[in-house]
Amino acid sequence: MPPHRSPSLQHDPVTFPEDGSADSESPDVDSAAADPSGADSTPTGVSFPAADDSSRHVDDESDRHDEEPPSVEPSPISEDVLVRNYDVERAYRIDLTFRGVDGDVRRRTYRLDPGEFHSEVDTLPAGEYEVTAELDTGRTATARCRIGEAPDRMALVEVGNWNVSVTDGVY
Repeated sequence: MPPHRSPSLQHDPVTFPEDGSADSESPDVDSAAADPSGADSTPTGVSFPAADDSSRHVDDESDRHDEEPPSVEPSPISEDVLVRNYDVERAYRIDLTFRGVDGDVRRRTYRLDPGEFHSEVDTLPAGEYEVTAELDTGRTATARCRIGEAPDRMALVEVGNWNVSVTDGVY
């Protein structure tokens, strides 16, 4: 008995001429991939937009931006001191003393809860200061800090794990 073939699996062989030219009786790629019954296989209610070359991106001269970016002026607002408690369990009281080279002394006291920070903006005149931070535990740290408009011209005070540090700038 010959093997049984399902009608949906039967197809005619496709032949191509040896010279590489297209055979008018051979199906093209799109029709070969379609439903053999010739019915549209797109589900009801679904539509696809027609192919449109206008949506394709073309990298031409109009896409290039070779102009110089605008200059950035320093902000008139500057952060003078940032005090941060990185301890997740304990609050601290921090006493800060700023001694200017001209002899000017300014004091600030902060109480920071766990994870809290406080920023002072434009409270000190630009210049060089000796900054001393003292915790309620008695620990102290001192650093010479430059205060000014740039981010590296500020005092960074960090507390946590019963310690304190003072750093000149954030960079």
